[in-house]
Amino acid sequence: MENVVINKEEFKINEKLKIKLISYDNEGAPYRILTSKKEFIVLDNNNFGALHGRENEDGNVSITYMDTSLEITILDGELLITNSRN
Repeated sequence: MENVVINKEEFKINEKLKIKLISYDNEGAPYRILTSKKEFIVLDNNNFGALHGRENEDGNVSITYMDTSLEITILDGELLITNSRN
């Protein structure tokens, strides 16, 4: 049985990096992204912060808080954030 995607969002941080957020219907709650000009927060369905990041002056991104149930993959300028597929 294939896992069902219940939420999918994308956010371009800068010219080099974007976030793709995918929430599956099994483990973990649906997540969503709140953004401001140079900062983003990924929230769970209870509005608790799961991940917090910000763009630095040099264009790099610092992630300062993370929920351990999230899986993060970085590939070709894309930061893919998912909850567990198992």
